[in-house]
Amino acid sequence: MYLDTRLCTTTYLPNARKPQKKLLSNHLQRMKKISYLFICTALTLWMSACSSTNQASSDANRNDRETASEQEVKQEAKEAKEEVKEAGKALGEEIKEEAKEAGEKLDEAADKVGDALKEDKKGFVGETREKVKQLDQKLNELTSKIDKAGDKTRAELKEDLTELKDKRKKLDERLDKADSATDDTWQEIKQGLTDAYNEVDQAFNRADTKYKTSKDNR
Repeated sequence: MYLDTRLCTTTYLPNARKPQKKLLSNHLQRMKKISYLFICTALTLWMSACSSTNQASSDANRNDRETASEQEVKQEAKEAKEEVKEAGKALGEEIKEEAKEAGEKLDEAADKVGDALKEDKKGFVGETREKVKQLDQKLNELTSKIDKAGDKTRAELKEDLTELKDKRKKLDERLDKADSATDDTWQEIKQGLTDAYNEVDQAFNRADTKYKTSKDNR
């Protein structure tokens, strides 16, 4: 049996190429997918790199701003410290000057008070001595009268005269203290001197009244 080879070639070759075309198509599709994935990966890496660069740049800018802000704050703090220091120095000088002036005024006031107290002491003690001198004259006159009176009058006034002499002696002690009184003790001594004089004066008045009303003088 004779076999025509051309017929075989014409008949069977197209059927034999179909698997090869399908394989090639599949391969091309895979290559497209791989290329697409490669492109996507490349784009992702590029975007990530750009983002990292921008972030790094942003961080650098932020760090620069923070550094600049920190330096500004330090500078402002330094300037504020200097201003406070200068203000404190000026205030200290002002306070010293005011304290000095206040001290001088206090010294002047103290001197005036001291002078006033001295004048007061001098005048009061002098006035009291003059009144005591007058009181002594009246006391001597009363004592002379009592000595010349009768026995009953002398007996009745003996105790009064003794009391009067004791109080008069205490008055002298008060006068001596008044002469040596200081500014701090003067007011107390002044009051004591006043009280001592009043006691002598009252004792004299009682004795004088009793003498005038005694039986020997009726």
